[in-house]
Amino acid sequence: MKHIHVVDDEEATRRSLRLMLKRHGYQVSVSNDGKEALEFIAGGAVDLLITDINMPKLSGLDLLRELDRKAIRLPFLVMSGADDKPWLGFNLEVLRKPLVETNVLDGIQKAFASQ
Repeated sequence: MKHIHVVDDEEATRRSLRLMLKRHGYQVSVSNDGKEALEFIAGGAVDLLITDINMPKLSGLDLLRELDRKAIRLPFLVMSGADDKPWLGFNLEVLRKPLVETNVLDGIQKAFASQ
């Protein structure tokens, strides 16, 4: 069973993603922010990361930079509901909030296929 770690500072988003992904057979863990996620991912086996971009303590983009700096390689998806586009200049496909289940599942399939 593939393990997906979800990072978002919004409890409703974490909860809905957890339920959706479990319904589709994934093992799911969650973190409230990038700092908490960095500690979790460094200590365990995660197959895919889904992270929000705008979060307190450590943004999703900073989380990805830190994982890269620590040579922790795993596929990831980023999501955002913000009108600004802090990901411009990065080669990222962004899941827009509110999330659509088919878009999330398609993104997961693409991320696993690109490994």
